[in-house]
Amino acid sequence: MPIAVHVHTPATTQFLIANNVSTIEHGSILDFETVSLIEKKGVAWVPTVNRYIQAANENQTWLESLPPYAAEKNKESAPMMKNTQEILVANSIKIDLD
Repeated sequence: MPIAVHVHTPATTQFLIANNVSTIEHGSILDFETVSLIEKKGVAWVPTVNRYIQAANENQTWLESLPPYAAEKNKESAPMMKNTQEILVANSIKIDLD
């Protein structure tokens, strides 16, 4: 049976891959090691692309449209999401956008 998980961090993602999940949903603050593992194990990855783009560009209009707690969370995680985006682009990582 396929198993989908909503996860963001490298350690948790690596743990779940080791336990045979089928798909990673979000994965917005992953490192190169984790992204490589996703690809090596053939796990489907469905990142939250809009968050990467908005956070990386520090889109104030988008941030102001969010509830205060969510805006703060996105401001704090923006550098990590930008790093994940750079890993994707630099390494031509295949992702699922469906």
